[in-house]
Amino acid sequence: MRGPGLDALVCSLFIFVCIFFHSLRLLPDHQYSTRESMKRNIRLNSLAPDRQVASRDCRLCTKRRIRCDRSIPGCRKCASRGLGCPGFDAVPLKWGQGVASRGKLAGRTLPVSPGGGSEEQDGLSGALSVRPRIDDDSGRGHDQDLCTWTNDGSRLWDFSTHLLDPMSGLDLVNRFSADVLVDNLLSHFHLEVASMLRWLDSSDNPWRSIILPLARRSNCLRLSILGLAAAHLSVTSAGGSTEEPAFLQANHSLREASLRILNTKIRYELDDGHATGARQDGSSLIEILATMLVLCYGEMLVPYSTNWALHLRACRAIIDRRNLRNRQRESQDPAARFLVMEVVDLETFVSVAPFTREQGSAITRYSPRLLEGHFWTFTPLLRDITAVERRRYGALQKGCEPPGMDMSTWRAKIDEAYAQTSEGATTILPGDEDTRRRFEALLRAHYYACFVYCYQALAPMFEARQVIDGYVGPILDEIQFLANGSARSFSQNVFFPLFIAGTEYGRDEHGQAMIQGLFMDLIISTGSWCNHAVLQFLRAYWARLDSQETWIQYARRNEQNLTPFLIF
Repeated sequence: MRGPGLDALVCSLFIFVCIFFHSLRLLPDHQYSTRESMKRNIRLNSLAPDRQVASRDCRLCTKRRIRCDRSIPGCRKCASRGLGCPGFDAVPLKWGQGVASRGKLAGRTLPVSPGGGSEEQDGLSGALSVRPRIDDDSGRGHDQDLCTWTNDGSRLWDFSTHLLDPMSGLDLVNRFSADVLVDNLLSHFHLEVASMLRWLDSSDNPWRSIILPLARRSNCLRLSILGLAAAHLSVTSAGGSTEEPAFLQANHSLREASLRILNTKIRYELDDGHATGARQDGSSLIEILATMLVLCYGEMLVPYSTNWALHLRACRAIIDRRNLRNRQRESQDPAARFLVMEVVDLETFVSVAPFTREQGSAITRYSPRLLEGHFWTFTPLLRDITAVERRRYGALQKGCEPPGMDMSTWRAKIDEAYAQTSEGATTILPGDEDTRRRFEALLRAHYYACFVYCYQALAPMFEARQVIDGYVGPILDEIQFLANGSARSFSQNVFFPLFIAGTEYGRDEHGQAMIQGLFMDLIISTGSWCNHAVLQFLRAYWARLDSQETWIQYARRNEQNLTPFLIF
């Protein structure tokens, strides 16, 4: 018989046996789980030694404080845990909203109150909620905020706040792009255009020392300068350049903006009921005149445009209105003096072709004192030759025989102009020999051209022929020297000698082809498209029926049918 003690012992033994056998049944699963864990622990020496590796650990291994195997494109240790390797950034970035430092949101990490964004604000900002689908080992398949998850469900970084629409920053991008464009155009004007507008560039170039400082205080002048730089870039860019249409559009937009402001200033200037300090000291007039002159130069670069003539007439009207040329106080102002001299020089080269009293009278309306110290003395000499030719022709039309011309006097004037210009250049020219030789070639080309033009305009035919024939060849030699080679400094200043030489090739087809080639080559390289009309005039003159007719006679007879041109 069993007693109570024996029953208790048997019961305890039975329970122990059950627990033992249950433990034996679970043992294989435990060993399998251990083997799986060992598989996920990647040993670095077990990986292929020739695999591509990164130079630094991935961010996730760094956060987990384990040694990364750096396998590219993603480390194996992240993959073994079912995690997406974030990659190997050169600079680890952590994106956050920051903390407000002032205002009612001071101390908060969000720039707006929770749920406080109005519909109007959402519409202006165009905010987007970016919510990709995240799938992980825990079976999360619902939409989540853009983030990365660890194995235990914690976030590494979070973009839970709305991202701004890229288009919301378009105004900022446009303003930045406009600032960059303005800087580039001003730099191009300073380095390239300013030197192109002078016979000889120097450290005291008035376009840099006078006009650019004035443009800082004048919107219309600044816009016209930017337009001039854009026009120059559009015609001197490499052929087929993708930037050419952009510069053309920039030139058009800047010119129109400058004209709108300029028109307002002109209306205000003409209103006698609004006398201001700016009008009394002439600063407003100087601003208007400078803007008109820059617009004129800009149109001279636009292919096939004749709008430069409109701006030049406007410059003349402004000068005549205030009588700047003869007012002692105005003539002492460096800006007024420079601008008037520029306009007078342009009028000189325009007046070579027009012969009517209205168009040609401008060549005599200037104060000699205003033009004192003119560096390039050939231009005043050309103006005097043209004025004398017009007066002599006017006397013939009235039936009066003009007195005979003493050509030795004119030869002495031309020699003096050459000597003065050469002497004045010695203090400006840089020290390098190549620049000096090229400038001396430019001087000789204009020296010979002045002789030819003087004898064409003033000397009897029998006397002029032998002198002219002796100078045409040397003119072309000097021009070809300036036009050849990679360095074409001063080549923008040879159009007048080239035109004068071209007028003497009326019956020489080989010479005509050479002149045309030089014209087009120089127009394309310098961007001075106003000279294309000069070439068109030469072509029409070469095709004339009367081979004995001089170019001056031909131009006077066909003045009403000819396109106005500027030799610049």
